[in-house]
Amino acid sequence: MKGRLFVGTFRHPYAYTVIFDSEDKDNALSVQYIWKTPGGHSWMHIHQTQDPHIDMLYCTGWTDPPSLTAYQITGDSFSDDFRSGEHISPIKVNEAHPKYLSGYVTANEHALYSVSGPQGDVFAIDPKDGYFITDGHREEGKAAPIQSFSFVSDEERAALDRGENIGGIMDFGGLRHGGHSADLSPDGNRLYVADIGRNAIWTYNLENVTDAPRRVQLGSKTISKRPNDGPRHVWPCQAGGGKNRVVYVVQEHSSYVDIYEHTNNADGSMSTDLAWRQCVNILPPDADCSLYWADEVRTSPAGDVLFASTRGLKPSEKGYLIAIRVDPTTGYLSGTPAQVSRETDYDEHLPLHRWQTPTSGGWANAISVCPTTGPKGEIYLCLTDSEQGWVWALQWTRESSFNIIGSVNLNEVTNESYPLEQRKGPKEDIGASVAVWYNTWDH
Repeated sequence: MKGRLFVGTFRHPYAYTVIFDSEDKDNALSVQYIWKTPGGHSWMHIHQTQDPHIDMLYCTGWTDPPSLTAYQITGDSFSDDFRSGEHISPIKVNEAHPKYLSGYVTANEHALYSVSGPQGDVFAIDPKDGYFITDGHREEGKAAPIQSFSFVSDEERAALDRGENIGGIMDFGGLRHGGHSADLSPDGNRLYVADIGRNAIWTYNLENVTDAPRRVQLGSKTISKRPNDGPRHVWPCQAGGGKNRVVYVVQEHSSYVDIYEHTNNADGSMSTDLAWRQCVNILPPDADCSLYWADEVRTSPAGDVLFASTRGLKPSEKGYLIAIRVDPTTGYLSGTPAQVSRETDYDEHLPLHRWQTPTSGGWANAISVCPTTGPKGEIYLCLTDSEQGWVWALQWTRESSFNIIGSVNLNEVTNESYPLEQRKGPKEDIGASVAVWYNTWDH
């Protein structure tokens, strides 16, 4: 099997097209292209337009001022099979302009949703070609949001408007102590936001409209299980009985993954309220969670395995990656119960595998799961590292845990448009932020 990924950086104005080849026993990863970007792309999201020949890559822009960048993904020709062609390159088409630094973006047919620390934004996009639009017209410059929604109090909002950074709320562009992620439920009717600063999960309902951008309305705010959690990312269950009901939440400060489920209203319909059900600790039992900060949670293509990662706060503390079984009929964890002395309704499970990553991960240690499994059920993941600039291809099986089958270092690759001698700064200045799988195909 072969695949194509796009890889971003946090601060460097280039991104990478990476080829994955599961049958290459020497190195399953290779860089195909390096392309110029307006700035670092900390997060990337693949989106398919109404046009079967146009896909989009939407990226957060760690620029000054903050930006979101829209790329069209095209090939040699606009044939139905262009996605499996040898020459695929994202081409920038236009930008949007959030007020604050965006951490995550996601999109549906008519809108892109961005979360930026103290607030979230909704931007209109053209469903046919993916451009950002303003007042129904293509925006060639920087599009403005059609809706902004706040995660902070009126007092904090007023302080921000005065340029004050009360309580460190704007540290790290607002992402360290604010709203951090944006993900839509599989049915597209809810938006989930993890808020590190409020120690909470926000659930929004999307407007029930068609052929127009769907604005959001607050449904519920769920305070996290522990006072030191710091929710970083909410990943909705994508398959099986938990689809549209169960979400997986990775906690940046405690390094737990918690499983929440939507409760029912009195009439039996599903509410926006979330109830805690289970958890798993990414860290070993004797580890001090204050030395780590968790990063990402994802599920396997079949929804029967959950993966999660944490990073070391210092280079001396290597990160961890876990795998744990999930019951596909419910979306619940089905691992071995942990022997913990807690309240009787505390349901903690042990991971099937816990693997120490080669580095701390820096700001990353982000995982991305390949949408296609191998011929024997192998699951492939991409792991990014900003400490030293590594991108790793991992193979996971129930029998042999995680194994590195490929790697590239962004500080050691080049092409004609980006020779090594033009790079400024020390070797470790290029840190991989995130990778997204664009497509896979057979040899």
